[in-house]
Amino acid sequence: MSDRTSLQLSSEDFAVMLDLTERVRVIKDAENYLNNIPDTMNKFNVYCALLRGYARNRLLHKSEEVMQRLREMNYRKPFAYNLMMGLYSHTGNYKKIEALLREMEEKQINGGKTTFRMQLDVYASNGNIEGMNKLLHEKKNDPEISENWKVFAVLANGYLKAGQAEKSREMLREIEKRIDRNTCPSAYRTLVSMYADLGDIEEVYRVWNLMKNEINIRNTDYYNMISSLVTLDDFDGAEKILKEWESINKIYDFRISRLLIKGYVEKGLFEKAEELVKRIIVTQNKNDLSLCFQMIKACDSSSINSRDVTFICGRAGVCALGAVVAKYLGDDQLLYYYLAKFKEVSLHCPVEFASF
Repeated sequence: MSDRTSLQLSSEDFAVMLDLTERVRVIKDAENYLNNIPDTMNKFNVYCALLRGYARNRLLHKSEEVMQRLREMNYRKPFAYNLMMGLYSHTGNYKKIEALLREMEEKQINGGKTTFRMQLDVYASNGNIEGMNKLLHEKKNDPEISENWKVFAVLANGYLKAGQAEKSREMLREIEKRIDRNTCPSAYRTLVSMYADLGDIEEVYRVWNLMKNEINIRNTDYYNMISSLVTLDDFDGAEKILKEWESINKIYDFRISRLLIKGYVEKGLFEKAEELVKRIIVTQNKNDLSLCFQMIKACDSSSINSRDVTFICGRAGVCALGAVVAKYLGDDQLLYYYLAKFKEVSLHCPVEFASF
């Protein structure tokens, strides 16, 4: 298409070509393509396409350069601002988002629903209750806002950050009123997670049982529930949910078990972590073993300063398990690494290991 010189291309055409170049090739190719666009062409759309590519690839410095170029061109549309706010939200730089919002207000740029969501997120993340309420008051007659359960999820998080637990619970009850067939799986997961953050274990189980009656529970739901119970230190409950999941799933997803193992390790319950890891080793499934090995690496880091040096728990147990898994995986380098670490522990603690 680019060889047909008789074709008159618009700025929109160039923007589409630039976006496609960024997607199928690399950023450098997209930059070279931009440099070859005629200077007489209106480049708003083209620069926005390049900014979208930078933002998609989380290239903050380059994104800021393009945004500044758009400012110099007197750009006054919300698209680029929303892209930059989305990029800043990934890095947690809420001050930069606030600065962009002030700039939009000064330039009288109407951001629409995307900007509203970004602004609400900023207020909620900072526990700015006054800002949240003011923003909601401005949108109180918009049914797409007032009936959107995700808005109330953001509000619940904001109240929680501000230390207003009861107001947060009130927002969660509003979410439940707005659940429908299209939104229920993700809405229920949000309720489970947020009640866990509030430390309300009874509500966590209530919503979980409600979910089981209303929808087909998937791996994502089990993952979320076990994660929430680990947050609440309810390991007995998490173990029961894990067994329930194992009883109905033929394909083992180690990501779910890993949540519980990680929780055990963080609490120093190395014996329980080992028991669960051994169940994965027994299968000798390569995929499970690879994931299992990732968990052992995490245990390795967590147990460096552990004083418990028996085989069942502490650094020695982790190194021993690492050696076993490495052997099953056929990774000689890692096998020798963990054997060497195991010997280091035994040399530092000869009395304990004499009994072993």
